[in-house]
Amino acid sequence: MKKIVILLFSIISLFAIQIINNPTDTLKLDIAKKSVNRLVLPSKILDIAYSKEKGINIKIVGNQAFLKCIPVKKQKFEKLAGNANSHSIKPIGKPKLVYKSDPTEVYFITENGTYSFIFYPKNMAPQTIIINDFKTSAKKIIKYETEDSYIKTLSKINKSVLNNLSPLGYKIYKINKIVYQDKSFITTLKNHYKGVLYNVYLYEVKNLTDKPTKLAVKALYGLAHNLPKAITIFYDNQVNYLLPFSTAKVVIVEGNNVR
Repeated sequence: MKKIVILLFSIISLFAIQIINNPTDTLKLDIAKKSVNRLVLPSKILDIAYSKEKGINIKIVGNQAFLKCIPVKKQKFEKLAGNANSHSIKPIGKPKLVYKSDPTEVYFITENGTYSFIFYPKNMAPQTIIINDFKTSAKKIIKYETEDSYIKTLSKINKSVLNNLSPLGYKIYKINKIVYQDKSFITTLKNHYKGVLYNVYLYEVKNLTDKPTKLAVKALYGLAHNLPKAITIFYDNQVNYLLPFSTAKVVIVEGNNVR
């Protein structure tokens, strides 16, 4: 089987994405104080170390960490007039949720090493932070690319990219280049993910018209550099159409000419 077309339809959460390659020192990063942030490390997280009194909660799932700043309730009080008891007070208004802005230092212990961060809570959009470590051996990447069946491998690569992750060990190159444009569509090459056996390309297609449409898989072949192994189309709605003035994601997986 030389190629397979995979169509995935699901809801992908939107995050601002930061990609950091080969960190050597403590990383100082801003995160959203009022939303959940996601950190993606190159390998499975085994343990974490941080001061919980800083007001941050961290949940670990495999090589991902989900960070949420925890607010505290603040209530104003006033003393009751004419009351001899100095401790007689009443609340003023409703309690308010207050988020700390103090930086928090966190150490993540993974299978391949320890990564240290200082997170600064800010009023900003939720963040996805992807850490690439290109020291990951080609042998480990090949294991990821071959340990499952051909179809399952293509599926997990597509799922990873559509969820704003990087397939294990793949290098990410941010492109953001318009590759096709006419009166109806704009197609932008967003990212290139380079593995050992596979190259993966993430495109964004925008509908410039007031009419819904479906993207033709055959028309997308022209975006490929080589014969595609898989083409995945993701529509950000339940009707699976590229709606007027909306966008769709296209993932193309190609061979790396080593098989």
